[in-house]
Amino acid sequence: MLENEIQNFLFFLLGFGVAAVSALILLAWYYQKQKSRLKEVNEEINLLAATFYDFPQPMCVTRLKDGSFLDVNLAFEKDFGWKRGEIIGKSTLETGLWQNEKHRAVYMQRLQSSKKVLYIAMEFLDGYERMRYAALTAHAFATLDNSDQLVVTSFFDRTVQKQAEDIVVQENNRFRELFHSLRNAVARCDRNRYYVECNRAFLDSLGYTIEELKRMRPLDITPEELHEQDIHFEEELHTLPDGQVIVYEKEHVRKDGSRFPVELQLYPFRDTLGQLDGFWGVVRDLSERTQQQEKLDFLVHHDSLTGLPNRILFTDRFEHAIGHAKRSDNQRLALILIDLDRFKNVNDTLGHQVGDTLLCVVAGQLQKLLRSSDTLARLDNDEFVILLEDSATMQSVTTVVGRLEALFEQPMLLKEQEIYLTASIGISLYPGDGDNADTLLKCADIAMFKAKELGRNTWQFYESAMSEDFSERLQLSNSLRNALQHHELLLCYQPLIDMATGKLVGVEALVRWMHPEHRLMLPDQFIPLAEDMGIISSIDNWVLQEACQQMRYWREKGFNVPRMSVNISVQQLERPGFVDFVRQHLEKNNLDPELLELEITESTLMQRFGNSLKNLHSLRDLGIYLSVDDFGTGYSSLGNLKKMPVHKLKIDYSFICDIGRSKSDEAIASVVIAMARSLGLEIVAEGIERQEQEAFLLDEGCQIAQGFYYAKAMPADKLLAQWGRETNTEAANPTVADAGADDKT
Repeated sequence: MLENEIQNFLFFLLGFGVAAVSALILLAWYYQKQKSRLKEVNEEINLLAATFYDFPQPMCVTRLKDGSFLDVNLAFEKDFGWKRGEIIGKSTLETGLWQNEKHRAVYMQRLQSSKKVLYIAMEFLDGYERMRYAALTAHAFATLDNSDQLVVTSFFDRTVQKQAEDIVVQENNRFRELFHSLRNAVARCDRNRYYVECNRAFLDSLGYTIEELKRMRPLDITPEELHEQDIHFEEELHTLPDGQVIVYEKEHVRKDGSRFPVELQLYPFRDTLGQLDGFWGVVRDLSERTQQQEKLDFLVHHDSLTGLPNRILFTDRFEHAIGHAKRSDNQRLALILIDLDRFKNVNDTLGHQVGDTLLCVVAGQLQKLLRSSDTLARLDNDEFVILLEDSATMQSVTTVVGRLEALFEQPMLLKEQEIYLTASIGISLYPGDGDNADTLLKCADIAMFKAKELGRNTWQFYESAMSEDFSERLQLSNSLRNALQHHELLLCYQPLIDMATGKLVGVEALVRWMHPEHRLMLPDQFIPLAEDMGIISSIDNWVLQEACQQMRYWREKGFNVPRMSVNISVQQLERPGFVDFVRQHLEKNNLDPELLELEITESTLMQRFGNSLKNLHSLRDLGIYLSVDDFGTGYSSLGNLKKMPVHKLKIDYSFICDIGRSKSDEAIASVVIAMARSLGLEIVAEGIERQEQEAFLLDEGCQIAQGFYYAKAMPADKLLAQWGRETNTEAANPTVADAGADDKT
């Protein structure tokens, strides 16, 4: 029994040992298996760690709750410049990975709620102190013991991309800025022809907002009558070759309904299939160009001073009126040409500025006299023309001319100054005097010159006989212009006689023109023409030079003429340097100033009295004798006469010729002589032809005379032969048969 117990015990021990051994074997097997698994895990962890560290994109592991760095990979260190040993334990805020705590808080909230953030853009200052741009992906997970939560973050560096994007944005902004700063209006339309975008100039030019325009098409801002043109050009864009553009002019309509001219350039753009996808329109506002063109057209067709139509526009209107008259039965036109008499005197005395102002005043006054259907134009400096339409009759023309006469009878008011003007007027009629503008203007011009020949300040209808006279005048003008160069002018000299003693007291130099065809011409036949042509000063200069040289020659021959009298025009008197000119010729010919006498006609002197006075005083101070010629015809006031620094008055021939026949002329002559004596002036009677004239004048106290009764004007050699034997020889009176009109100017 004991053996059984021992045996049982031994079996128990054996069973226990087997179990223990089995357990040990199992334990050894499990340990070996766990050890193998741990090795695999370690290998996986090592593999993951190696992957983490060697991953080409920057990665980091941080603690979720405070953002402290637990680990970073090599790419993180290299790309961002933070060393692993320096950054572990620091938070993302401390390192500057997050620049803004609020932004990080939003990020953390998203991460905690979804455990992952697939993509978020951020910017930060890296370890190299460079601004970096990155997109990050983050995943949050718990540790094995759930004691903490970690975040694995990978970074996709977008710095280069962001910089490129910024450049694109900057360029786009610059483009937009340039686009909106363009002076020309620019707009883009889509394939349906609706506006898509436009610059500020386009909006400003039309007055619409961009929202309004995006609901509109180009036809909506185009006048209806131009729609067909726009549609044509827009359709043409479909087949327009690449690189070409459509350019045309049209009008745009603003929001307020006003219209303005533009030049439109259409540039098509196409899709990938080459189909028209829309077009750009570049619009240039032509308003300024149109205004400039209108201004230029106005300047081309209007007088710049008065604003009246000029010759170009007037001729065009005249031809149009003639064309209309030809199509209408019994339609008549009248042309009235107005030339202001001696207007050059105004410019010379008062200045061109005053002259211009006066022309504007005249233009305004003339305009008031006319109907709206009539045309007033300025053809030349002092020349105006009126075209009368609407069946102009002789009566209607004379009515207008009567108004013109009444106008020029009144002074022209220039500020506080009153200026009197006269006008010579020529009139031609359609169809009687011509059937075109040039002919009718020429006829009116001829009639106007006829009015001037008749003494100015009058008017004349054109007559065919005037054309021949005008042609002669034109030829005479051309010849006179060359008379000095061709040595065709010459001087004759008429003695001035002391009536009481018959002695020679002086001579007057009188110019003649030896015309190659018209033979000898007297001054009244060409001097007025020279004044109109503006060459009178040149003739005056020549006469003065020749007279001084002749005086020197006579004195060298022993012929001591007491005084040489020379006529000068008021234009010459007012010329700058005239006093010096006279002085130089006296000195050149070794003549005393008192040997020279200068005569100025009263009428011209009174017209420009103020401007002439200074030079008159200068000439008198020089010692030159001064006289007023044709006295009694210029309506001198006694006040002006007292101011004149003259020595002598010459009574005009018109008051002398009828002495002995007319009591009124005798009374006038007596008054003039008495007035001159009371003012201490010498008196000369012009045009003595009869003995009874001489006797009357002597009785009235006039001492000096000239005229055919004593001697005609004669060449210098004849005067020397007749009077040179003895300077004080008495004149041999001519017979009555030699008497005639006074031969002087």
